[in-house]
Amino acid sequence: ESDLYGNPVFRVQSDQSEQSLFKASDLMIGSTTATNARIEFHHVLAKVAIHVIDDTGRFDLQQVSAGLLSINDAVYVNLQQAVVSTIAEERTDIKMLTEATTDWRMSAYAIVAPQTVASGSLLFAVTVNGNSLAYAVPENVVMESGKTYTINMRLTTDGLISESSYVTDWDYQNEESIDVRQ
Repeated sequence: ESDLYGNPVFRVQSDQSEQSLFKASDLMIGSTTATNARIEFHHVLAKVAIHVIDDTGRFDLQQVSAGLLSINDAVYVNLQQAVVSTIAEERTDIKMLTEATTDWRMSAYAIVAPQTVASGSLLFAVTVNGNSLAYAVPENVVMESGKTYTINMRLTTDGLISESSYVTDWDYQNEESIDVRQ
């Protein structure tokens, strides 16, 4: 499967609830310059990180499932230019990788196609102790290639409340490079 220019399609996993499935969703492309014989690999998709703290004391966040709702999951990959373009019509729910550090604190992660989630759209849902809770974004959320979009949330008696959100470069400490002179 490819676009009119022969650029192949890459799809993230709809179930990223295990580390191996999460990693299988990551797409890195290598590039170099004429003066540099090293190929530097970089992430071309976006990462979402959501951190939740239970303020109520009623929920066990070690028994939680989390997901992103109606997210773009596919891109065309242009290897010549080392870029991707999102396929807007391709959307799915994504089951996130979750890590509970205590019974009242958890984090969830997913890799997605670069995209903008429109204001008012449901983005995130959790199911804990049989209760399903969803979070709608109050403003447009831009998820860029090579960036991590992080939301810090609190679980209150009123539901999921966003405390803060921010965008950073995807953690490049584990990036790969290859010296092509060898």
